[in-house]
Amino acid sequence: MNKILEKAKELVAMLEQKETADKVELSTVTPGCVIDLGEDEFVVLDHNEGGTLVISKELLEEDVKFGDNTDFNGSNVQKVLYDDILPKIEEVIGADNVLPQTVKLTTVDNQNVYEDVTGRIRLLTFDEARKYNPLIVNKDLNDCWWLMTPWTSKDRWEYPVAVVSPVGDFSNLFYLSCNGVRPVLYLKSNIFVSLGGKCDEK
Repeated sequence: MNKILEKAKELVAMLEQKETADKVELSTVTPGCVIDLGEDEFVVLDHNEGGTLVISKELLEEDVKFGDNTDFNGSNVQKVLYDDILPKIEEVIGADNVLPQTVKLTTVDNQNVYEDVTGRIRLLTFDEARKYNPLIVNKDLNDCWWLMTPWTSKDRWEYPVAVVSPVGDFSNLFYLSCNGVRPVLYLKSNIFVSLGGKCDEK
């Protein structure tokens, strides 16, 4: 019985070693490269001392209404992120490896009309979409996708929220419109991940 147990332990150790050998530490992955998080692919956007920012390569949800107004906090799209997307990712990499972030919900025309967004999954802001634009273009997408940024304040124009097209240009759409969702996560940089393919040359 002891020999069987020893062999089983050896087999487990071999499998764990092989799994680690096939992966790389996230902190070493160049921005623009794709990593696998379970069945979904994510593009690495940036590294800093706290963690690594990633966005899904594809739309993980389609035809999603933003909400009942232009505030991401408490919106329908935020609910979809937490209820339908985050649990699947946590199951793959562990909830402790998804870090919280606080970001400003500044309008496209630079007004602060809503509270900051704090959480463990979100959408890109307009400023981030500009900064990382070369990395987020995916011409294979079949729809525009939401940003979390209101276009302006209610007293100027009540309805629009910023969106990005598959080719990377910006527009605005009514918050009751339906568009795609590309979730953004801030992950621990020391986790090991599988590369999702050859890095795009930027």
